[in-house]
Amino acid sequence: MMIVLDENGVDKILKYAPLVDYLQECHQEPIPMIEDLVLANDDKTGTTNIFRSRIAWENNEWLGIKCVTEFPNNSKQQNLAPVVQGQFILFDGSNGTPKIIIDSASLTRWKTACDSALASRYLSKQDAESLLVIGAGNIAEPLVKAHLAVRPTIRRLNFWNRSIKKAEVLATRFESPKLECSVFENLPDAVHQAEIIVTATKAIEPIIKGNWLAPGTHLDLVGASTETMREVDDETVKKSHIFVDCRKTTIEKVGELALPIKSGAITKECIRADLFQLCQKSHPGRINPTEITLFKNGGGGHLDLMTAKYIYDKIQKV
Repeated sequence: MMIVLDENGVDKILKYAPLVDYLQECHQEPIPMIEDLVLANDDKTGTTNIFRSRIAWENNEWLGIKCVTEFPNNSKQQNLAPVVQGQFILFDGSNGTPKIIIDSASLTRWKTACDSALASRYLSKQDAESLLVIGAGNIAEPLVKAHLAVRPTIRRLNFWNRSIKKAEVLATRFESPKLECSVFENLPDAVHQAEIIVTATKAIEPIIKGNWLAPGTHLDLVGASTETMREVDDETVKKSHIFVDCRKTTIEKVGELALPIKSGAITKECIRADLFQLCQKSHPGRINPTEITLFKNGGGGHLDLMTAKYIYDKIQKV
C-alpha cells in the first residue's frame, strides 16, 4: 500500500547525526543518474509561475522525483495555497512500483542541512568553536542544528540578518547554558570572528568580501540558488579551496561558481572535489588549520533520493 508522509511525519522520523552518517554512506557509492526540469509560465497578471522537477535513479534499485510548484501570487490572497508546494515520490527501481509520497518542503530542509553538515565534517576545523549564520529564513534553524550535530565543539553562535529582529528571534531558539548566542549588526566583524560561516540568503550581489575572512574559516554557501545570484565576491572564491556537493548541480547552475568562472576569476579546475570524492577518500578535505575552505551546497535529486530511502527504510523497520 502506498505510504503518504506529511511534514510532521518526516520530522518525527529524522534526526540530524544519523542522517548525516547515512548520506556519508550513500556518497561512497557511484553517483546516481540525475536530471532537472524547469517549466515557467506567465499568468494573466504577468506573474511567472514555475514548475520544477528533480529526478534521480540509482543503479536500478531506487528512483525518485521531486515535483515543486511556485506560484508567487498565492502570498497576496487570503486562504489560498502556499507559494511553494510539492511532493517527492520514491519508486522501486527494479519494477517501477511507487512506494511512498513525502512532503517535499520538509524533505528539502533535512537533506539541505545534512548535505552542508556532511561537508563540514570534512572541511571545517575539527575543534571549531564559533558558527556564524547569515540569514534567518526557514532553512537557517535546520542548518544550525545539523552543524552542531557534526561539530559539538561549537560554543558560540552568532547571527546576522538584514532584519535584526528576525536574527534575534532565531538566536532565542538556541539559547542554552552550553551556547553563547549573539546577534551582530556589523557583518564584517561577524565574518572575521567566525570559524564556520553558513550563508542562507536570497542575495543577488555578494554580501561577503574576501578580505573580511580570517585564516582557517570554512564557508558553507547555501543560498543564491540560481546562475545570477551570489553571496560571496571574487576575492572570496579566489582565496578559498573550493568544494561542491555535486559538480553537475553547481558548476554551471549557480552564480557562486558560474559567474567567477565566466569572468576568469577562477576556472573549473579550481574546484578540488565533490562530496562523492570526499566520502570515497580520493581527496582528504581540509589539509591544514589555516586554509580557507568553501563549500557550495547546490542540492540535487540524488540527495532527495538518499533522504527518501532513509525515511522509507525507517518506516519499514517499525
